Amino acid sequence: MIAGPVAETVDIIGHMVADMGQKRASAQRAYTDAIQSLKDFQPSGLTKMRNWVEPLQIAARDQAYEYVRTEQMYVLLRLTQELLGVVGDRLQLWKSVFDEVFSTLAISDPSRPGDGSGAIGVVGREYLERLEGRLRRLATFRSARISCLPSSETDPDTSMQGFRDVLRDLAVKGDGGTEVGEQRAALAEWQVNVVDGQPRCILRLDGKEFELRDLAGLHRHLFAEFSTQADNRLRDVDIFDFVKYLQSQVVGFQLSDLTNILRQESSVLISAAVEEEAVLVTSRPQSPDAQALSNAIAADLRGTYDRFQTIHEYSDRHSIYLIRLHFQAWDQYYDIQTCKREYERIQGQNLSGNTLEDSSLYRAQVHHVFPHELEAWYIERWFLTQHEGRVELTPRVVRLLEDPAMTQAFIRCLAVGSVVRNENGLWRFRYAPGESELPDAHLTEYRHPETFEDLLRAAEVMCLSQRDCRPNVHLSILRESAVASFEACMHNGASLAEWMVGDKVSTAKVDAYLDEYFAQPTHMDPHHRERYVSERKSLEVLFRFYLHPMTKVGLRHRVELLPLYVPRSDDPS
Repeated sequence: MIAGPVAETVDIIGHMVADMGQKRASAQRAYTDAIQSLKDFQPSGLTKMRNWVEPLQIAARDQAYEYVRTEQMYVLLRLTQELLGVVGDRLQLWKSVFDEVFSTLAISDPSRPGDGSGAIGVVGREYLERLEGRLRRLATFRSARISCLPSSETDPDTSMQGFRDVLRDLAVKGDGGTEVGEQRAALAEWQVNVVDGQPRCILRLDGKEFELRDLAGLHRHLFAEFSTQADNRLRDVDIFDFVKYLQSQVVGFQLSDLTNILRQESSVLISAAVEEEAVLVTSRPQSPDAQALSNAIAADLRGTYDRFQTIHEYSDRHSIYLIRLHFQAWDQYYDIQTCKREYERIQGQNLSGNTLEDSSLYRAQVHHVFPHELEAWYIERWFLTQHEGRVELTPRVVRLLEDPAMTQAFIRCLAVGSVVRNENGLWRFRYAPGESELPDAHLTEYRHPETFEDLLRAAEVMCLSQRDCRPNVHLSILRESAVASFEACMHNGASLAEWMVGDKVSTAKVDAYLDEYFAQPTHMDPHHRERYVSERKSLEVLFRFYLHPMTKVGLRHRVELLPLYVPRSDDPS
């Protein structure tokens, strides 16, 4: 229903039509009665006729006139009533169009059914609230402070001591101090017309036309335009502008307030009392004032450190960093030494039944979020608890432990001969007889000058790639295929017993195998010789661990720290 003046007019016209209808009916009856009286007149003689007929004729004529006048007024009012109805319907259509326009812009967003907020709400939620949250996180993050005030978790200074308002005015105000939003609103033009009997409303802005269905995305267009303009206005603003603002607007600010923050925040991980170098990192100053400020900050910091330099190559012009460098070996840091000793202590610890102590051991596994690291930690821990001494697996060998079951299958296939080096010195994997139609899978394609590399390369192909190493050959080496190949060799007479001495894997047997297939080259520089020795020791550890018949590789044995030689009857592995 239409409200307002049109509705009031329709109501008044309705009352007038009803009232005129009554008058029309009364006039019609009076006219009918007058005509009937004229028809019923019976003169008594010719001489009396004239005196009696004339008054009746005059009365009939007057009643006819009144009836016609009343009928015309009634019809006119009815037509006016119908016209107002059409006007009301058309106004209702226009009202629905404008309601949808305002609803889309300010009340509800058609692209987000049930969201309950329009384009203005989307801007507030997606842009302003997100920016406010980001500023709050930065204000409470010590290493990314945006204020020189003392840090406060409960009331962080997100306004950067008032500098945010300066940036806002610079970003949103154009020439003459008028905000860009007001300038854009002055250029906007609404066009309304009727197409095919339906009202149409179009917003013309920036050379584009936004129809009703396009208004839901108006905020995105405005954001793109405004952000581009803001970026252009803020292009030359940098950290030195903030420092200049603090010097001119903040009472009591000293340049030492800033340099003290840099000193404090850069000392978090420093614990060794050794010669130290500091590097001040900023973007390149764009003005003489900025250059003078940069020099003043550097001068205040320079006397604190043994060596000092300034680098103006940082890409973030809004940041300033102080990097403090120590050049000694990592084990000279007290903090790192402490962490390493604690790590080694927990790794060699056995379950004791004491909840507090055992919880620390279980919790230590959380430090290894990748499966190969967890497996390496478990293997190293096993050697410690078996009183075999501390071993440290090299990173290249640790990579092989991504799938412990596959690594175990590879080591066992080496031991029983289903992974072999042929007469050309190239490594091949032999499928089980049940897969006899498959040719051998190639694990290496050429001989490396240092042949010990070939065994590691074969291990990487089978344990990690799990496919033939040739680029155009599609032969998969699944875990099931590796286990089947190992079991087939065992069925044909091969045995792991020859690798055992009592209840342990024979170190002599492993050494003899590695002497043949992982031999040390005759000419190696000290660095490569050291790497070779550590990788050979790591492979020896894998052989001794995975060749033992009782070794389980199920994840539950790792996370529950189950003993190696006490398998559970309900263990699915």
